[in-house]
Amino acid sequence: MGVAETAKPRNCAIQILARKRFPPNILARLDLGVGNHLVKKIMGTSLFCRKLSSFKPKGLTNVRSRNIAKLRTFLISLGLALPVWVAVYLAISAGWSLPEIPPQILGWLWVVLVFPVAEELAFRGFLMGLLGKLLPKRGFKFVTLNNFMTSLLFSIAHLLTRSLTLGLLVFVPSLWLGWVREKTSSIFLCAAIHVSWNLGFFVAATLA
Repeated sequence: MGVAETAKPRNCAIQILARKRFPPNILARLDLGVGNHLVKKIMGTSLFCRKLSSFKPKGLTNVRSRNIAKLRTFLISLGLALPVWVAVYLAISAGWSLPEIPPQILGWLWVVLVFPVAEELAFRGFLMGLLGKLLPKRGFKFVTLNNFMTSLLFSIAHLLTRSLTLGLLVFVPSLWLGWVREKTSSIFLCAAIHVSWNLGFFVAATLA
């Protein structure tokens, strides 16, 4: 059998498989001038190559999509905080009462890094995980009962340790952080948002 006679059946078999015009049982019956074992080998190789070329690792794709969604949520959170930072700057510049600005770098680390991370671990981490097992899964539109109760306790904690005004002001941001926690299951993202919010607040207060 010549080279041309061998190449022709091979090309015909691959073309038939690529066009998907005949099922494998008809292809196996075709007389291509070679043995059935060669046809089956060509058919198996062609299908394997097509599956390999169209393979997409779903795990990596899902991880990438989740990371993009987390980054988008982080940027949206910064955008929501921007008007608050501007309002803080304008209010303090107009002579309103100053917040407690840390005088040293160690104080900045506590209020900007240590406190936010500790609060997220305690409230969005431990408390939301605990209440999620005890409370029913219902809520008010996008705010679950778990998120509402956690934010209420978060506000009460700030009311008792800081002031009434601060206790009221942190309620809505706490609802947003709870929503982020439930949608992304990432305490790290909540902590990163909280740290950025505190940093922006105290930078605006200092610049004023």
